[in-house]
Amino acid sequence: MPMSHTFRGVFVVFSFGEYTPSQMRLARIYLSAMKTLILSSLLVSASLVSCSNSPRARTGTVIGALGGAGVGGIIGSQSGRGLEGAAIGAGLGALGGNLIGGANDDRNYRDDRRDYRDGYRRY
Repeated sequence: MPMSHTFRGVFVVFSFGEYTPSQMRLARIYLSAMKTLILSSLLVSASLVSCSNSPRARTGTVIGALGGAGVGGIIGSQSGRGLEGAAIGAGLGALGGNLIGGANDDRNYRDDRRDYRDGYRRY
C-alpha cells in the first residue's frame, strides 16, 4: 500500500509503484501550476502593497518590469524556463523600479520643501 497525501482533491503519491506514468505526469503538472500560481499571487500582492503613486515611481515600475522581464527571460531560457524567468524578473524588476522611483520622489519632495523653507523659489 503506497503512502499518499491528499492536497485539495488531488491524489499525490510518494510511492511510485502502482500508478501509471500519465497519472504521475498529471500530478507533477498540477503541482507545478499550483507553485506558479502561488508565486505569482505573492509577487502581485507584494507589488500592490508597496506601490508608490508618484510620477517617478510609476515610470520606475514600468522600466523595471520591462528590464526585469528581459533579463529574467534570458536567464530563464538557459534552464529551459524562459516564460517563468520573465514573469519572475518582471515582478522583481517592477518592485525594484517602484522602490527606486519612490525614493527619488521622496528626495525631491524633501529638497523642494527645504528650498521653500529657505526662501529659494525656482522659476
